[in-house]
Amino acid sequence: MAAAGTTANVVAAAIAFAMISRRQPFEATRYCLWLFASVNALNVGYLVYSGVFDDGDWAVVIAGLHPRWAWRVAMSAAGAIAYAAAIGLAARSAAASVRAGDVSIDDRSRLTATS
Repeated sequence: MAAAGTTANVVAAAIAFAMISRRQPFEATRYCLWLFASVNALNVGYLVYSGVFDDGDWAVVIAGLHPRWAWRVAMSAAGAIAYAAAIGLAARSAAASVRAGDVSIDDRSRLTATS
């Protein structure tokens, strides 16, 4: 149960990123989906927090596993790798709109900085 929140975020992000790849013209709906997907995907960073501070839902998930320090290190590393992958996926998805000519580089920077 403790892993449900992050798992739901990852599933929601995957669905939203899949929907983005099907929508070609850049419009408000695509921007909203991109932002929704990106924020949900970045929630994997919670693994790093739980591993470093031994607190939160993911600390509950690994409770009782031994050696605890090894599980915390592995969880933190997995979270950091997943977070970097989420950033890369969000960036590639945003770059697709620029490559398609739907959004200029200046507009993309303005949209992402505002977000």
